[in-house]
Amino acid sequence: MSYTVELIGRTGSGYLVPQGLTLTPSEAWTSTALGGFDTASIDVTGPRDVLREVRRWLLFRVRILDENGRYLWEG
Repeated sequence: MSYTVELIGRTGSGYLVPQGLTLTPSEAWTSTALGGFDTASIDVTGPRDVLREVRRWLLFRVRILDENGRYLWEG
């Protein structure tokens, strides 16, 4: 199964990942019975100068979607 990562900026609008960066979620996300989504791990790869952009993503909303566009994890 393939997964995609969607980023939503602080203003609530979608955020386009810079060209050259690849976001790959592990299948190790977790949730809790009370409270919902808990943790997820996403690898980000790409050129070093473009990877600096990742620091700007702090406090962005992150969603992991399956190949049918269903949300599997959000946080």
